[in-house]
Parts: sequence; C-alpha cells; structure tokens
Amino acid sequence: MEQFWLWAVVAIAVVTLLVYLGRRSRARDRGSVADALAPPPPPGRAPAPAGGGTSAADADTGPYPGSALPRPDGSAPAPDFMVKADRAAMRYHTPASPGFLDAAADLWFRSGEEAEAAGFAPGDARPPPEV
Repeated sequence: MEQFWLWAVVAIAVVTLLVYLGRRSRARDRGSVADALAPPPPPGRAPAPAGGGTSAADADTGPYPGSALPRPDGSAPAPDFMVKADRAAMRYHTPASPGFLDAAADLWFRSGEEAEAAGFAPGDARPPPEV
C-alpha cells in the first residue's frame, strides 16, 4: 500500500511539472495564455493586425497609447522602440534592466516613461514587503 501512495505522489508531481512547463512555453508565443489573461485594451483602441515596418510611422500601433506591436519574429517594430513590455504581467523592461534579454515582448514602447503612462510597472521592481 505504501508503494501506491509513493507512485501517486510522483505522478502528481510529474503532471504538475508538465502543466507548468507547457504554460510557460506557451506564454512566450503570441496568441498564448498570456494574451488571454492580459487586460483588455483601453476603450476605443483595438489591436492592429500583425506586421511591422522599419520606421516608427510603419510600426503597427499597439492597444495602449505609445505602444507598438512586435514584428512577427518578436523583434522591435522600429529602431526607436527599445522598451519591451508584457501585457499579462503589466511590466516593462528597458535595455538597462537585468531581465531585458530574457523578457518576451508582446508590446514595445519608445521609453519607460511611455510604458508607465500606459499603466505598466518596471519589470525589475520588487513587490512591497508583506506585513
């Protein structure tokens, strides 16, 4: 009987790990769970279709003021968009942020100030201590 419980615990741990890894990998893809959990765009603003140009004028307008959608490969839509943002977490990363290289962007901004004006918080900000 003891072996049954041991195998049951191992099976639950394996299933939990697989679910976690599956969600984590899908969160990096466009059209993922992260997009489904993201807050809706402000009223009157709808996401533009995917695409992207080489200048700011050609960049697809994002759902937030000052934002732009990434190119199909996930890169910045234009050279002046240097701040990555994650809609699900409502966080942004500047090139100086420790997590910039690892961050997956589903939106881009020209500056951290534009991202904050749209309601995003710095990605490297620490949560307030619990009391």
